[in-house]
Amino acid sequence: TAGLLACIGECFNPIRFATRRSFSATPVSLLQPFRLKSTPFGSLTVAALSYGPCQSWHHSQCVMHVMPTQTTTYDQLASQLSAVFDIFVSDQKYWIGLAGSPGSGKSTVAEAIRRRMPEKVTVVSMDGYHYYRRQLDTMEEPEKAYARRGAPFTFDAERLVDELRLARQKGAASFPSFDHNIGDPVEQDIELRPGKQVVIVEGNYLLLDESPWASLKKDVFDETWFLDVDVAECRRRVENRHVGTGLTREEARHRVSTNDGPNAELVRDASLKNASQIVRIDSPVNEA
Repeated sequence: TAGLLACIGECFNPIRFATRRSFSATPVSLLQPFRLKSTPFGSLTVAALSYGPCQSWHHSQCVMHVMPTQTTTYDQLASQLSAVFDIFVSDQKYWIGLAGSPGSGKSTVAEAIRRRMPEKVTVVSMDGYHYYRRQLDTMEEPEKAYARRGAPFTFDAERLVDELRLARQKGAASFPSFDHNIGDPVEQDIELRPGKQVVIVEGNYLLLDESPWASLKKDVFDETWFLDVDVAECRRRVENRHVGTGLTREEARHRVSTNDGPNAELVRDASLKNASQIVRIDSPVNEA
């Protein structure tokens, strides 16, 4: 019993759950799944607890399944992460996996937080791990690869997972970005420096169950967010984005229906159950 109480106390400390603020709990049976109520993000459901104190935020011995839903603003998200940052020791990093469907606004949210926390946040985009066009050319069905570019198989997922794992271990790294004008990655364009930092990794497929994506939640992220935007709205945004690149409206709709739409549904189905926090933004995009 003492070990279990220590585990609960450590897991529910203000550092580990600083981004979730405070909560009150109803009396519960410690050996049964229970629900924590009256949180600012809705109800939290703890599915299981194991014995023994947690040794760290990551690879915790406390086995939990927490899915709060938070309707928030860019300012509130930055304020919550600032509270976490202020508690850090000199070289500590806090890794967040921010997943969402195409068109949900992942990069907008990540950059909005970074601008509100100068020098405290590094943003890494999964887009930097697109296969180069020359790599698509060598695939078994290159025409399909180009038509489905943006689907999971058009990313170098093994490299992404390996480099994020190594960066977490070393505390410093360089990552590629993606140049939409040339349609290819730009190597070593994002730098993660030594010292305390919040690291936001944003991308569509960070919370998929398939290998190697599933390793990210286990080996890299301290917390996982799913940016919850209606699929129809995501499709509308992506369609307009395609029109902005020169496609006709008909061509844009076709690309959404055959590629971006199915990708969005895949992301949503997997991410909702794998996220530790469901985020809904209550701010206009122009306030980012």
